[in-house]
Amino acid sequence: MSIENIGSNGPVRSEKPAAIPDERGGADRKKVQQVGRVPPRDRVEISDHGRALAAREELAAWLQNEAGMGVEAVAALLTRLEQGGYDSPALARKVAQRLLESGDL
Repeated sequence: MSIENIGSNGPVRSEKPAAIPDERGGADRKKVQQVGRVPPRDRVEISDHGRALAAREELAAWLQNEAGMGVEAVAALLTRLEQGGYDSPALARKVAQRLLESGDL
């Protein structure tokens, strides 16, 4: 089947594709190495509990190194946090008041 261009004397494209000359030469040509399928990569999934433990350790390190707290004080603070000791509306108001007074907001 040939495709004719309306208003033209010849086909839009030829019926046979044109040959592309190979200019690389046969003697210098290297064979292509066959490559097999790539094996699947290893995957690591970190649980929510693992993330929480990592965050706890990061907080403890920051409290000791940057805030200058001792190991015992850090342990007591983390225990109080885990037990919900800072989850009261009165304490939240106190913290908000201190933030406003310090100008850090």
